[in-house]
Order: sequence, then structure tokens, then C-alpha cells
Amino acid sequence: MRIYITHCSAKKNDSLKESKIKVTPDALYTATPTVRFIQKCTQLGAKWAIFSDKYGIWFPHEKH
Repeated sequence: MRIYITHCSAKKNDSLKESKIKVTPDALYTATPTVRFIQKCTQLGAKWAIFSDKYGIWFPHEKH
């Protein structure tokens, strides 16, 4: 099995900043390169994850 991983980004969904809502990485990260990465992997049916300083390897089905 192959998995594609990209780094996290500083640009995040500001509406979640003070909330206690747990979300998946695609809902949190808003930087254009990260969004493109997620969209392309999803389009191709490729497994992907985000390498986060805070959460480690963060898979798309996990909520933090």
C-alpha cells in the first residue's frame, strides 16, 4: 500500500480557532497547496495524510 503525506500549514480555518469542535484535516487546513494536495489525492483515490507538528501523522478519517 502507498500513502502520500504532506506537511501541515499555518493557514487554518479561523472559525474553528476558539471552538472545541473536532474536525478532519481537510476541514482545518486552508492553505492552497494543502487543499490542492487533498483534492488531487481524493480525485485519484489515493490514500493521504498530513504530517502535523501537533498530531503527528493525521489521516483523513481522524478528528482532532
